[in-house]
Amino acid sequence: MVTGANRGIGLGLVKEFLKNKEIRHVIATARDPNNAKELKEISDSRLSTIKLDVTCDESIKSAYKEVERIVGDKGLTILLNNAGMWVKYFTDQEPNRADIIKNFDTNAASVAV
Repeated sequence: MVTGANRGIGLGLVKEFLKNKEIRHVIATARDPNNAKELKEISDSRLSTIKLDVTCDESIKSAYKEVERIVGDKGLTILLNNAGMWVKYFTDQEPNRADIIKNFDTNAASVAV
C-alpha cells in the first residue's frame, strides 16, 4: 500500500511494484482518486485505488476497512506512508501558525495514526 500515490514518488512506487508479477495486490491511495489522472490510466487488475486523507480519522477508518476487504486475512506486506505536503512559509515573514500546524499534521502526526 502506498499513500499519496496520485503523483510523484508515490505514483512511481506504484508503477514499480506493478512490474513485479509476484505481487498480488498494489493499493494506491489519494485524497481525491477521481483527479489522479495518471493513476487512473494504469490498467492492471492488481491495482486498487482508495480515497484516503491522512489528516482525517474518518477517512483513515474507511480506507482501513477497504484495505481489509481487498487483502483479507493476509494483511499488508508493506505500507509506504508517502503522503505529504508543504504549505510554503518564509522565514522573513511573520510565522503562520495554521500553515505550520497543517504541515506537521500531514507529515508527522498522520504517520503515527
